[in-house]
Amino acid sequence: MTDSIRSAASSYELDIELWSSFYSKRVERNKQLVAGYLKFIAEMADRGIPPIFEGHHLAKLLGLSLAELSRFTANPEKQYRTFEIPKRSGGAREISTPSPELLECQRWIDWYILRRLPVHDCAHGYVTGRSNRSNAVTHIGSRQVLHLDIRDFFGSIKFRRVISIFLKSGYPRNVAFLLARLCTQGGCVPQGGASSPQLSNVVMYDLDLEIAEFCKSNGLIYSRYVDDIAISGDLIRTTHIAEISRILLESGFLLNEKKTSLQRGRKKIVTGVSIGSGNPKVPRQMRRHFKNQAFIALKNLEHGEQIDEMSDPIHFERCLGQLSYWSMIEPENEKVAKLIDEIKNRLSDLEARLRPSRATR
Repeated sequence: MTDSIRSAASSYELDIELWSSFYSKRVERNKQLVAGYLKFIAEMADRGIPPIFEGHHLAKLLGLSLAELSRFTANPEKQYRTFEIPKRSGGAREISTPSPELLECQRWIDWYILRRLPVHDCAHGYVTGRSNRSNAVTHIGSRQVLHLDIRDFFGSIKFRRVISIFLKSGYPRNVAFLLARLCTQGGCVPQGGASSPQLSNVVMYDLDLEIAEFCKSNGLIYSRYVDDIAISGDLIRTTHIAEISRILLESGFLLNEKKTSLQRGRKKIVTGVSIGSGNPKVPRQMRRHFKNQAFIALKNLEHGEQIDEMSDPIHFERCLGQLSYWSMIEPENEKVAKLIDEIKNRLSDLEARLRPSRATR
């Protein structure tokens, strides 16, 4: 995200009087047409999103020529590079990344439009101020936790659903079509697009609402972190699972039944966070790994190992990242905070010692 887009999006505000003045100076005869335009602008101002009248206007807003916009929307598949990354559970996940030019278009749509549309309180992934920790905390104190996984989540969000989001937001059909084309690849939302995360939450709003209401009426708690659904309560029945599966199916989503699991007793982990103790914690095995990596880093620093000559040149950075994650999950853990400070201080000392020798090279 470029700083200019982020800055402009954060302070975006429509000035109705400015638009009215613009039309009054340029259009004198067709007052009815002007009234229609101003009504549309006022409606979009209420939603906090920019009015877009047609393709040429959209191209201008995106900083494109009309020919460039046409190229991106006529055949968006050519604008992507697709590759696979391994899954922790086995197999591979396909990621499609857009070209730099299309990426900027998606960022504009994300910041000016999608982030201003409603997202349900039960959604914790890709939402500012929420995380896997907040998702896990939701289920602390429950006797049982049910885990459900949506199969091919992004691939299940089809073009028609995306275009309906922009239509519901108030855009004319031709503009909604172009926006949807910029945000999709091969007829669905690509995992790797800049607009895909927020778009998925907006698309899921009605579904989140329906499942949340169903769970509440049955004394259960519902949350979703991207494609991971967590439901907790004192007693979760097979009929509850069947009903949630039906709700998802009616909206075009399927459950990955191999990943369905029910946790009871003290050991409960939700989106990688242990909640069995009554407080969010990093799971024991991960905690041991992070500690071990931190001690290795401190040992290397104590012996004055040169950072750029180590077999793993980003060991310290990764170690600090792991400890920072641990601290985010357990902000009251003073031992983790001390480890972070100690590694940072020793790194700073080592850098100071190496600086003169590097300067003479």
